[in-house]
Amino acid sequence: MIAADETGQQPPARGATTRQEDGVPPEAGEPTPGSAVDALIADALKAMGTPDLSIRKLEAQNGMPEGSLSTPLKKANRGKWPTLQTLQRFAQALKLDIHPVSRAFSADAIGDALTDRQRRCLAMLAQLPESYQDTALEQVGALLELARRTGNLVIDNQSVTD
Repeated sequence: MIAADETGQQPPARGATTRQEDGVPPEAGEPTPGSAVDALIADALKAMGTPDLSIRKLEAQNGMPEGSLSTPLKKANRGKWPTLQTLQRFAQALKLDIHPVSRAFSADAIGDALTDRQRRCLAMLAQLPESYQDTALEQVGALLELARRTGNLVIDNQSVTD
């Protein structure tokens, strides 16, 4: 987890800049602090040698209608699941495979849905080799089954038992 600065705010995503410091909220297509999508865009633009390219110019360079990329980045649309077509447009414009684009949008969509403990668990799982990940998932499944049988599993404030 990224540490907060002396003001108590988290820094922007790697490579992202915002106008938060001058009191102006981010506009459409402008990076949002902590956004996986914004970090992905910044990294891809840097890799393409155009780190300062705006989203609107990126749309134009790729022959896309205005708003194709900027609309999903508007504050009102942040955290929503984009369509497959939107993911494909981002992948095309950023010269990336669709998988990292999809992962970034997914991370933004579920970001706050996970607790710190759940994020820590996922981070530890991701560090394991795949064969160990399978074993870890089997262990978690066994713990889940034990909790279910003993009445210690709670879903939506209701105890779940067999």
